Parts: sequence; C-alpha cells; structure tokens
Amino acid sequence: MVGSHLGKVHHVMVRQASHHVMVRQASHHAMA
Repeated sequence: MVGSHLGKVHHVMVRQASHHVMVRQASHHAMA
C-alpha cells in the first residue's frame, strides 16, 4: 500500500529529526 509506505517514511523522518535535535542539544550542553 502506498499510504502505509508514506506513513513509514514519515515516521522515520520524524524519528531522525528528533534524534538530530537530541544530539545537537547534547553537544551544546557538553560545550557549555
């Protein structure tokens, strides 16, 4: 199904985005 595929891709993008934010915040906290 195309809908389920798009949903999976969207979920991966959101998970990667939240992970990127956590990494950026962690590195910023380490510098400070």
